[in-house]
Amino acid sequence: MHRLPLPRTQTTDVLAPELSKKSTYLFVRGLPFSTTNQDLENYFGEQGPIRRCFVIPDKKNQLPCRGIGFVQYALLTDSEEAMSMFNGKEFNGRKIQIEYASEDKHDKNGKPAVNIDDLDQIKDFNALD
Repeated sequence: MHRLPLPRTQTTDVLAPELSKKSTYLFVRGLPFSTTNQDLENYFGEQGPIRRCFVIPDKKNQLPCRGIGFVQYALLTDSEEAMSMFNGKEFNGRKIQIEYASEDKHDKNGKPAVNIDDLDQIKDFNALD
């Protein structure tokens, strides 16, 4: 199993997002495996200006997306509106779930989850787009 390098700073809890506080970062799950960064940006960009947006690739199976992604809005109000506008809606044939990505969280084993500050490194792996 491939794990992302995890620094010992602020983290995003992708395993227990229901505990997350409101944030400009959104964690999106349920995406089709064919979703690209551009698809995600086009869809969520309807709500407001996006600071960054990307899917997590499935390198093991050579797919553009593992079914999850992150969207960061410039404004908290835009992320709040996107949450109510898109959560539970259909995206390219699949129902997506959206949660706020929070900082300073750990996974169920107590290990740091994905670091928000290092998420830009992930998008570079999307060579399959």
